This record gives sequence, structure tokens and C-alpha cells, in this order.
Amino acid sequence: MSAKYCRRGLIGGGGSFTSIAAGNSNIALNTVAGVCSISSSLKTNLPNATSVQASEYTLPPGCTTVGTIVSVFRGGQTAADVNLGADASTAVLPVVISALAASSKFNATLGFRSVIWQGGTEANSGSMDCVVDLYITTDGAAVATVVLQTLPFAETSRLPIALAGATMTVAPSAGGFTISATRPAGINCDCRAKWWVVQFEDIT
Repeated sequence: MSAKYCRRGLIGGGGSFTSIAAGNSNIALNTVAGVCSISSSLKTNLPNATSVQASEYTLPPGCTTVGTIVSVFRGGQTAADVNLGADASTAVLPVVISALAASSKFNATLGFRSVIWQGGTEANSGSMDCVVDLYITTDGAAVATVVLQTLPFAETSRLPIALAGATMTVAPSAGGFTISATRPAGINCDCRAKWWVVQFEDIT
């Protein structure tokens, strides 16, 4: 969420953009606290030595706006495949939630997927999905604490018979959550995972 992405539109051409008005004052565009910010480097200089933002604003990746409502799609995936070399649950993808407003409370529906395959017999491959709601609080430094609203239940019906018994889960961890997977007993497997949240609902 640290990278800045731009949305562009014509001045006064819809949305919540502010039109250029007569006068020498700078024009400020609306921002959404904790989500949207004005880019100081993207501006238009006027002949009278003032400048305007010129209908540009920055949003984190995946953000969309409808009026003053900001929907934040966020997600990620493993940087490298994880070997499930034992029958115990293995951490596959730790996630630290960042860029939420400090001292706030959120609800979010977390979706996550694990793709698993048998080492050396890749034809034995499949994926599992799970959806669970999170209750998230942030402290004054915007560090997140996650509580699962229900026990996660993995949908494993797409796995082939050779991978029967594989499963996955998620649990709170420092600053966020961790996705884990368990291989079928005695079968060496590799795994990767990904997660997504469509919107963090501020319920402060």
C-alpha cells in the first residue's frame, strides 16, 4: 500500500473533482482520511505563480471511489512455494495489515486460497478456498490486531483423490494473520497461497 497510483479525469468532468474557479487561490480537492492523499508532485502551474492539483489524486493499489465512498481491494500471495514436508500444519503466508487508520475498528471479509500439488507427481494438484470475517482494531501507531469472527472452514471439494485429507486454515498473528496448510498424511507436497479483501469497513 506504500506505492502511489494515480487516477486522472477531466477538470469538472464528473466524480468529486473540483472545477477551476476564477481567482488566484490554490484549489484543494477532497481527500479520504487514511486512504486517499493529494500528490504534491502532480500539479499544474498557473501564469500567476499559483498552482492547482488539476483533477489528479493518488490512491493505493486497487482503490475505487463512488462519491465519498472508497472501496479498497487488497491482497497478496506467497513470494515462493512452500514445501509441506511434514504432516503437521505449516505456515505458508504470513500477512501484516498496513495503511489502515490508527485507533480505529474495522470489519473485513477475508478470502484466501491454497494451491497444493504432490512433489514429482504434479498431475495430483488442486486448490482449496476459505472465506471468514475479521474484526480488526488498530492502535495509535496503526498496528492491527485481528480476531476471527468464526472458525474458518476450508472448501476442499476440488482436490483430487490423491490429495484427500489436505486442508488449510488461518489464524491471527503479529500485525495481521497467517495462512497455513496441511498436506495429506505421508504425501510430500508443495503449496502456495493468496489472499484478498474487497473492503475494510470502518465501523469505529
